[in-house]
Amino acid sequence: MPSKYSVVEICRIGVQLERNGHIFYTKAANLTTDEEFKVVLLRLAQDELEHERAYRRIMEELEKEDQQTCCFDQEYYDYIQSVADRRILTDEAGIESLISGVSSAIEFLEMAMKFEENAIFYFTETKKFVHERDVALLDQFIEYEKDHWHILNERRKKLLAEG
Repeated sequence: MPSKYSVVEICRIGVQLERNGHIFYTKAANLTTDEEFKVVLLRLAQDELEHERAYRRIMEELEKEDQQTCCFDQEYYDYIQSVADRRILTDEAGIESLISGVSSAIEFLEMAMKFEENAIFYFTETKKFVHERDVALLDQFIEYEKDHWHILNERRKKLLAEG
């Protein structure tokens, strides 16, 4: 029997992803002594809150329509949930542990970029299995993550150039 997996479910994971991102960037901002970097991190943390609100609005609209936009077999459902669990979802203690192990701004930026890449991977994978009308929505989610990746990468390039 196929499992239902709709864009609503993808949004639920998106909400958790953005909540975790907010915690991640806020904690990192509180640890840095570089005021310019702190401003960047706090902006990213604020973006995460805005993205979470966007996911919630989308979920509310889709739930009103009661859309179930696709069906996955159990094997694929298990795979996509595993991708989310292993690549992008963690709890606050896990975030704290990750950040506490970072020894440089470059290392932090590379870690943050990897999180953004993992989210892009997740949304790209799920995009293959939603109704055509929902692909643009997932493209929007991917753009959120790409925007953050580019901000982080620019900061990384700047730090590397400064030596």
